[in-house]
Amino acid sequence: MDYEIKILLNRLAEEVEKLNSPDWWIIGITVVNALIMIWLGWRQDKLQQRQTELQKQQILQQEYEIYSQLYKLVKKANLAPYFWVNIWVMIKRKTM
Repeated sequence: MDYEIKILLNRLAEEVEKLNSPDWWIIGITVVNALIMIWLGWRQDKLQQRQTELQKQQILQQEYEIYSQLYKLVKKANLAPYFWVNIWVMIKRKTM
């Protein structure tokens, strides 16, 4: 074997040993952890957006239930035509 080739093979062996050192493992683990944290943050943001939408829908549903019960009471009392006229008048006053 040529002396120059032997030197190159020794250098290659040293570089491979450096790759197996714990420093590279720590860097790799840190990068993987950072990627996982970024993914978890993104996922948390999406879940928060969905939660906000569900809360809005729940509020709308509760309002619907309240107004539905109110309408049923007004309809039972046979005041529905007057009720709608009053609502119309109130809306017109607000817009003017």
